[in-house]
Amino acid sequence: MGFFMALDTYKAVKLLTEVGFDETQAEAVVTTVGNAFDDTVATKADIAELHAQIRELEQHMTIKMGGFAVAIVGLITTLDKLIG
Repeated sequence: MGFFMALDTYKAVKLLTEVGFDETQAEAVVTTVGNAFDDTVATKADIAELHAQIRELEQHMTIKMGGFAVAIVGLITTLDKLIG
């Protein structure tokens, strides 16, 4: 649906008929191209969902990195007590 907002289907059909397509052929081509783009073009909602997923992953990674940092500090402290 997003592609049809950017594509003036009337003008596309008109252009195709001007170059030799009959109206049925022109409409079929425009519909086919529009459907192909609808299936592959990201919408604003798709991008917003992706941003939300990225933020969620960033939060999880921050928590995991914090856990690793605490574990490393604990390991260093333990090693220091054992060696020192």
